[in-house]
Amino acid sequence: MKKHISYHCNGYKEYLDVSKQLLHVFNPILPDPDARFILAVNEAALNAAKYSVYGVLSAQIYIDVHIDTHEVRVRIESQTQPFDAVQYKERLKKLAEDPNTMDLDWGDYTGVSDKSRGFWYMLSAVDYLIVEATGQHVTLVRRLPFHRSDDSTIIRKIVPRFNVESANGVIL
Repeated sequence: MKKHISYHCNGYKEYLDVSKQLLHVFNPILPDPDARFILAVNEAALNAAKYSVYGVLSAQIYIDVHIDTHEVRVRIESQTQPFDAVQYKERLKKLAEDPNTMDLDWGDYTGVSDKSRGFWYMLSAVDYLIVEATGQHVTLVRRLPFHRSDDSTIIRKIVPRFNVESANGVIL
């Protein structure tokens, strides 16, 4: 089973229609009762629009979905304001090593704040997340077959899923 689907959305509003299509693509292969994976993809698209240099309504969002027998890979790309993914990874690493935060659920850690909520949703729904070093694209990967037991929201368990892609394509 191999499948490749590409989408281009002119603004976040167009993504909402694409999201419904993606739900139909993912449901048969990711029997996820909590819909965590599609929620993570939605958060990535929202971030792509929210931080776009063109604004939410005019963001150019590109989505590539690759499905094969061993994984689902979704890449979401948009020209966004610069983001230092390497520095962000270091901050996450400190949380995962700190005895005061390492065993917390990310929801307990962030509380009612929306800050970084998108990345936490993504990390709790994927096997690994790859963020381009300046934040121009993210890739969400979920292995197949889907195992519900792989999901976790504990900081020390999900932080290692955060990876950074350098300018030359090397994963850090």
